Amino acid sequence: TGLAELVLMGLSIAAGLPIPLLAVQILWLNLVTNGIQDVALAFEAGEKGVMKLPPRSPKEGLFNRKMIEQVLLSGLLMALVCFGVWAFLLASGWEEATARNAIFTLLVLMQFYHVMNCRSETTSVFRIPIKNNPMLIGGMILAFVVHVLATEIPFMQSLLRTESLSIQYWLQFAAIGVIVTLVIELYKRITRPVA
Repeated sequence: TGLAELVLMGLSIAAGLPIPLLAVQILWLNLVTNGIQDVALAFEAGEKGVMKLPPRSPKEGLFNRKMIEQVLLSGLLMALVCFGVWAFLLASGWEEATARNAIFTLLVLMQFYHVMNCRSETTSVFRIPIKNNPMLIGGMILAFVVHVLATEIPFMQSLLRTESLSIQYWLQFAAIGVIVTLVIELYKRITRPVA
């Protein structure tokens, strides 16, 4: 999601559009909504069948090819989707602050989808039992509640420059965010190692 934020900002500047995220919003994304889930992801149970896979090469670095491919694919995808929505909202006459609030929330929702993708580099998100990591589910719920409060409580609205969103927009942005899961699922299927 950090890569997505960088590319989103770069594309907006290159296109001559206003910046889609404020510094405080980027900080919120990285430390709060993403940070809570990152910590919880560390409690993921080990994958079944991992011992049947061939060993990693001792020459392989910490960031192997598969990890780099997934980071690039997911980061660029999230950035392009958010940039497309940002450009569309501004062209549709949305006020800059309202459109920025929408992109901020869209990125938060995409983080929720993507953290589920990150539970395994090879196994489908639909094949990993929820019970494998109750900490992650709790972390996602906590991050979601905290973000909803950030869009509803006046003090947080003032701090993060957010606004209330109708349930219609929450549902629309949740539907748009699914694209991250669909593309990463396709990537996993194409690159799945043969046992």
